Amino acid sequence: RGIITGYASVFNLKDDQGDTVQLPQPAQRIVSLAPHITESLFAVGAGERIVGTVSYSDYPEAAKTIPLVGAYNRINAERVLALQPDLVVAWRDGNSPATIDHLRELGIRVYVTNPLTLADIPHSLRDLSVLTGQQAAGFPVADHFQQQVDTLRQQYSGKAPVKVFYQVWAEPLLTINDNNMIADVIRLCGGVN
Repeated sequence: RGIITGYASVFNLKDDQGDTVQLPQPAQRIVSLAPHITESLFAVGAGERIVGTVSYSDYPEAAKTIPLVGAYNRINAERVLALQPDLVVAWRDGNSPATIDHLRELGIRVYVTNPLTLADIPHSLRDLSVLTGQQAAGFPVADHFQQQVDTLRQQYSGKAPVKVFYQVWAEPLLTINDNNMIADVIRLCGGVN
């Protein structure tokens, strides 16, 4: 992940799916296929380049004005194509493989991201910074996020653990396993899932 190769006019970046995305220049017209991707693109300074996104992409406030191309689990490929993006950023665990493949078949460059832990988020922010040419703005954001995580880890490392039950649904009663971002956050703050 995050491997950049190439030369001044072309660069390649390996995504979280192991595929290499080649861009001749930083992406200028981006479609985001998940709310967290939209928020991350804004965080690294590329929010003004988002020309399409999905429902529930409502942060920051400016994201609410971006045209919708569907929901993370129902993408309208025709709307995406009509926006003429030079890059679509997809979510591996949320967007269907068929949707991602279809967009690629239409000739659209697709970068797939899939942060699963807190440690993955700074990497994802750096990758988005590179894809958009926003390293000067985005790398410090990634560094600041990592510093915040480190501070929380240090703050709670010596405290007695607190047992936590995270309820996802009421009927039937559902919770989470220990291999996901929510459990990672619980552990970071001294909790035991």
